[in-house]
Amino acid sequence: MREVHGRSFALVAGALLALAACGPVASPSPSVSVPSPSAPASAFESPLYGYSVELSGVWRPDPATEAWTGTETFGSDSANSDKFHSDRGTTIWAVAAPTTKTLDELVAERIADDAAENDCPTEAESDEDITVSGQPARLTTKHCPADAADGGALIVMATVLDQGDVYFFYFIYPVYLASDPNAIDAFTSFLDGVELP
Repeated sequence: MREVHGRSFALVAGALLALAACGPVASPSPSVSVPSPSAPASAFESPLYGYSVELSGVWRPDPATEAWTGTETFGSDSANSDKFHSDRGTTIWAVAAPTTKTLDELVAERIADDAAENDCPTEAESDEDITVSGQPARLTTKHCPADAADGGALIVMATVLDQGDVYFFYFIYPVYLASDPNAIDAFTSFLDGVELP
């Protein structure tokens, strides 16, 4: 895999942002298996990126089928993203690649690229130092698109740097769920279960 550099991927497929702006969606199609809230936790190990995560019954994993090289686009519906879907309409997606950049450089680059490619704000609304699997990480939030009359979908990004590899974990919280005061709790709980290789 090649080194991560500028304008490496698009944040969210247009379809997801359109969905977020349209209000409540219909229930999942009959072909989609939705686990009950009481479903036991299960472990997922990424076949391409090597991390693992303990999943509650909230998340249905859909592993990447192509490796992200750090240069092409990725998003919530691309073949190079590990995806985790919930029956509420929230989605997490993740990729990883080698890098020589610092955590600050990686976060700044992603915020700039998201603004240019997806009409997101040019600055994060919040930016917090965290750890994921004991490694330094940053958690940033923003609403996209930046000029949406309804405020836009909440996009949360966790950027993790571990021994020369960067891991990006993204979370989208659609506009129609925005009345929930604990918007990022499900994502931070997910991150708590992540183990890096």
